[in-house]
Parts: sequence; structure tokens; C-alpha cells
Amino acid sequence: MLGHSVVLEDDCHLANNVSIAGSARIGSGSFLGSGCSVRSHAKLAPRTVVGNGAAVVSDVIVPDTVVAGVPAKELKPSENPRKGVPKPKESG
Repeated sequence: MLGHSVVLEDDCHLANNVSIAGSARIGSGSFLGSGCSVRSHAKLAPRTVVGNGAAVVSDVIVPDTVVAGVPAKELKPSENPRKGVPKPKESG
């Protein structure tokens, strides 16, 4: 479900049952997991990964960040943070 004035930049992937409230902006190459929600006016940096069922209540300002939980919090970097996530398109 997308609220009013939501901006999805290029190459975003939304799994099933995602809810994005009004005026949120989802950065290019981001992946939103099943059943997650994003609050109104939130901004997600490029290539953000949101875990299944997470509730994003604040901006994610650093690209390539992985967040999960309720409320969503940044996870520690791992060797392969995008494992299982579709690869973003190559620019150029």
C-alpha cells in the first residue's frame, strides 16, 4: 500500500504486504521486506534494506544500511548484507 505523494526512486523492490505512508521517499535500489511499514515523510537512503515486519519510524541517511525490528534499528554490517536481496541495476 502506497500513501499519497510517495516517491519510489529507480530499481526499488517491494515484497508483499508493504505499507508506505504519505510523502515518504525510498532511495534507489532499496529493498523493503515482507510486511514492513514506513512512516510518513521518512526518507530512506539508496540501497537501504528493510527487514520483514520492520517498522521504519525515522530516516535512514546512510546508503547501504540494513534495518530491522520494531522500531527499525540499524543492524551491524555483515560480510554480505544483501544476501537474498535482488541485485540493483548497474549505473551507466
